[in-house]
Amino acid sequence: MAAKRLVKSRPKTGTRVRPRRDWNLLDPDVLAWQLEAGLDRRFLDAALELRQLIEPQAARLAAGRATEAQLAALAQAHDEMERAGEDIERFMEPDLRFHGLLLEACNNEVLEHMVEIVGAVLRTLFAVSGQPPGHLSRAARLHGAIVDAVRARDPDAAEQAVLSLLEDTAKNIERAFGASSP
Repeated sequence: MAAKRLVKSRPKTGTRVRPRRDWNLLDPDVLAWQLEAGLDRRFLDAALELRQLIEPQAARLAAGRATEAQLAALAQAHDEMERAGEDIERFMEPDLRFHGLLLEACNNEVLEHMVEIVGAVLRTLFAVSGQPPGHLSRAARLHGAIVDAVRARDPDAAEQAVLSLLEDTAKNIERAFGASSP
């Protein structure tokens, strides 16, 4: 827990919980623990903002830099999402892979290190946002627009396609929290 900056140990004073601002909130284990404890809306909004900062620009870069092999892998992940239909268990793995592949298609070694972080954020958002009827089919179509734009080497369309997907995600979070409000 000290490595994740959750606690601080000192001789003669013992172990103390560090302030939340010191925690590594993007560590996959810390995200999982927060999910178990019950995430608040503020954190979910912050996680979505992280995606809004990273993924649209990643799509722009991928549109200009993706190799043919990366385009094929992105399209394959999308095809698997389409075949999953409304089965969340079958949808999640190719969706997580898709977002990792999009970051990798930037061919930027620093952004490639964001794959695990974005994956952890996605898992968290999946767990709390709920899946209204038809959502996964709609999400697959939105991912298809990303593939089409990246394949067409159109950075503006790629960015817009990701923004549309993230807008849909924001609506699902709003629906889930609205439905669970007292």
